[in-house]
Amino acid sequence: MDISDISEEIMDRFLDSPCSLPGWSDLPWKIWMADCLYKLFEENECFSGKRPNCDSGWPFDLAIALSSIDPSIVISTELDENCNIVPSDVDYNTARKVWHYVLDYVFVK
Repeated sequence: MDISDISEEIMDRFLDSPCSLPGWSDLPWKIWMADCLYKLFEENECFSGKRPNCDSGWPFDLAIALSSIDPSIVISTELDENCNIVPSDVDYNTARKVWHYVLDYVFVK
């Protein structure tokens, strides 16, 4: 997928969709993003980029969420204990490109 083909509708749907990170599922991704920025300013040098607003597995969870924009982010899947198909590996380079596009959409648009 060419990143420039991503429509505003898809971007808005992602930003308004429930955050998949632990403790944030009742709020949309755009609120999680804003809270990270608030904490970055407030906590300054003490801000934990490793665990912003959640556990250290957040890059994988974010990549999975970004796959709603670009499905090619998910490289492989597996069956979980309930026989649901779940992602097991992601392409972080593609996820990074999509994430940068999301940030540009939100802040530079």
